Amino acid sequence: MKKSGGFVIGKSIFKKVLRIILLFLALFLFVKYREELPELPSRIYSVVTERMHAMEPAIGNFLENAGMEDAAAHFESENAIHLIMGSDVHYLSQSLTDNSEAFHEMALERSGKAMMYIEEITDAFLEEVSEEKPDALILSGDLTYYGETQSHRDLIGKLNALQDSGVPVLVIPGNHDVGFYEANSYSEAGQEEAERTFKGEFREFYYEFGPAQSLSVDENSFSYLYPLTDELGVLMIDANAGEWEDEISEETLTWIEEVLAEYADDMEILAVSHEPFLDFEDTDDAYTRIDKFDEILTLFGEYGVTYGFSGHVHYHDEMTENNFTNIVTSCISVYPLQYGEVTLDRGRLRYEPQYLNMPAWAEEHGIEDENLQNFWEYARRQQQIYAAGRDAREREESK
Repeated sequence: MKKSGGFVIGKSIFKKVLRIILLFLALFLFVKYREELPELPSRIYSVVTERMHAMEPAIGNFLENAGMEDAAAHFESENAIHLIMGSDVHYLSQSLTDNSEAFHEMALERSGKAMMYIEEITDAFLEEVSEEKPDALILSGDLTYYGETQSHRDLIGKLNALQDSGVPVLVIPGNHDVGFYEANSYSEAGQEEAERTFKGEFREFYYEFGPAQSLSVDENSFSYLYPLTDELGVLMIDANAGEWEDEISEETLTWIEEVLAEYADDMEILAVSHEPFLDFEDTDDAYTRIDKFDEILTLFGEYGVTYGFSGHVHYHDEMTENNFTNIVTSCISVYPLQYGEVTLDRGRLRYEPQYLNMPAWAEEHGIEDENLQNFWEYARRQQQIYAAGRDAREREESK
């Protein structure tokens, strides 16, 4: 009995010691990785969904062969279409900046974007797209920082390489891309005016990224209807080709109606614009919505367009009104560095935000940079600094 009692006491002490060890281990891990905790759920989600998606084709085929078509519709088939949605890259040519502290402070004051690393962000994003091999990459505007011609030229070189690898690239301009008055170069000495891009030049620069392969191209804007398949098209609507930004001409609106009337009966059409179709900001400020949204949404309802994709507001959100769903993709160059993956399969559409993994990219390329190694925290700090400065300016202006 004494031996038995001693064993019980020893076992009890062992459990207490084990609990203390586990507690200290948990505390150590928390302190060591506390900066990465906000991203942990998204990383776990990404890993789990990636594994599940790898299993989907086999599961779907099994259910279809068993005569369970409804159940099979939940799983991916071999005919699934994969798209990657990117928005608001705001690329700036490295020839236009010395990445000095003066430029850093200016970039923070204006936007909170991680502009000191825009070259790395752009390269990492396009490399991920190249590895994923989607059926198309769709960039919904604000390709450049402020429409600098050299930024467009350098970005086109990167997009050409991606398109040459077999991934079609579809673009439209955002309000920052055409005729923007703040196109500048930046150095320690300050900023100087840089060459900026206008409507005709944008069309010449980017014609091979969508319009050249399209069923119809608007003569009055950079709008076009691109066929992903015989049954699926993407209507890219340029709302920034008018005399002012965020403007759709009557001629372009007529073209949209004519395209839908001609093709909507034979194919499902997805719409893409830079500015959202729906009112995500819940204000009367037209800046946050596409021009002539009432007329466009009426046409969508008439011709059965049920999905639209946008950017512009720099955060991911989704909204549905009257059987039309508008999905907004976040700005790729601000925290939390998101883009979107779209899967269309068996009449269903799935949108999943993805997170650009800059630490993994830096490690893969052998780049030892503390900010890149802790990039989510770095990008979040940039956004917080910008937000604090913006709020302070607004308080000062309200006095």
